[in-house]
Amino acid sequence: SARICEENGADAITVHGRTRAQMYAPPVDVSSIKAVCDSVKIPVIANGDICDGKTAAEMLQKTGCDMVMVGRAALGRPWVFYEINHYFKTGEVLPELPLCERLAVMKREIELMLEYKPERTAFMEARKHVAWYMYSLKGAAALRRMCGEIKNINDIDEICKTALEWNR
Repeated sequence: SARICEENGADAITVHGRTRAQMYAPPVDVSSIKAVCDSVKIPVIANGDICDGKTAAEMLQKTGCDMVMVGRAALGRPWVFYEINHYFKTGEVLPELPLCERLAVMKREIELMLEYKPERTAFMEARKHVAWYMYSLKGAAALRRMCGEIKNINDIDEICKTALEWNR
């Protein structure tokens, strides 16, 4: 329980409002997160279904948590943190990032991977990372299949070119 963690020296607790059996099935149970918040004095970090500024603000308001944690929503959308911060500062929901900018961020991510990892490892990992960026695009299933074949930067360039052609 959260109180046992607190009593034994935990400085904060992160709560994911789902059971192991539920896995990622929405919705997150905000009442269980609120119950933890109400039972301890240390900071509580809420996790689950936080994908933008509105959902982050709702989680804070509904649970009384001290912070929120973003998980899967950042996969293929690392700018989600900027969007959340912008929402908290202004109350404004930013428009969706244009595809060409999304793909530029993706390519930069892969370039950074290549700086820090062996080339073969980076391109093997790029397969899943590039696939995350294809979510919600026209032809996403075919684009993700292409991602499974990535071996070099030319393959990534080809996927970008195809994504842009199919999503004009």
